[in-house]
Amino acid sequence: MKRLLLSLIVTLCSVFAWGQALSVVDIGNKCLIKNNFAAAKQIFRDNGLVATDENATKYSALIGWDDPYTTCFATIEANPNKTIKRVYFVIGGYYQNRLDVDMDRLGYKCLSKKLSYVTLGNGAVVPQSTYGTGNKRIYLRDCGGTLQLIFKRQATSTAKRK
Repeated sequence: MKRLLLSLIVTLCSVFAWGQALSVVDIGNKCLIKNNFAAAKQIFRDNGLVATDENATKYSALIGWDDPYTTCFATIEANPNKTIKRVYFVIGGYYQNRLDVDMDRLGYKCLSKKLSYVTLGNGAVVPQSTYGTGNKRIYLRDCGGTLQLIFKRQATSTAKRK
């Protein structure tokens, strides 16, 4: 009876764990903290983001491609010295529910005094909000149902003066 109960508990915990959406904020933040391309690729793989396209400075993964609600497209771009240039995600509604909670938990605060607009590569103009903690930034763009999150390091003030 104990084995059956234990087996049931393990099964239920597994089902609930698999049913939770991955936290793109946690993943992007960890990649910025590590600031190493190989480590960032491992963070992606550990979270089920297996490469669909990969080269020396870029690693991309796509899950849920057949349904806009569950789509998650994720990319890491590295500088030539293998530090992180940027990490970005395009996510459907399934992954959007916990963004505010995760950003707040990790100390990201809204830095935008007012809503700004940016032009995407396809010519679309979309609203963008900027969040930050320390030298880490998240640029959050609303692309009409999907969100684009771009994680970058802000240049330090001494680097800006040089």
